Amino acid sequence: MQRHICVLICLLCLSYFLSGMKMDVKFTVPEKNASNYAVMDKRMDVEKDIFDAPTLRLKFILNELAKSGYLSPLQFEVKDVFLTEEICYIDLASTSIKNVKSILDEVDMVNCIVKTVFVNFDNIREVMMLIDDKPADVLVRFYDISIPFRSSGDRS
Repeated sequence: MQRHICVLICLLCLSYFLSGMKMDVKFTVPEKNASNYAVMDKRMDVEKDIFDAPTLRLKFILNELAKSGYLSPLQFEVKDVFLTEEICYIDLASTSIKNVKSILDEVDMVNCIVKTVFVNFDNIREVMMLIDDKPADVLVRFYDISIPFRSSGDRS
């Protein structure tokens, strides 16, 4: 009887770990009719492998930001994320950012992505944006992404 109880407890524990985890996520989004940004908190279900791996967790967070509608009608797709100790490289798909029409759209998109990284990962000090696996001068037509975005706000 005790053996059956132990097996049952082990199965319950295993199903808990395989079913997913809860993760608190912060999205940085533009405020309505202002040039400021707000941080929105959200509790999300994630797979354990996403929860445990910072690179997968960051890619998940950014793609959830893209799907959230906070930046509507702007859209983007994160192809990949690379992390070093203090630097984050975000690779965006060029086909996903074609609906960006103005400098304000580009500024909002980049600021929301970059600020979302900084509020979710304290150790990241710089964010570099890539387009289709390559460094780019501008996001689409206007906003300079050739130099890193720093958590201090300095871009020199």
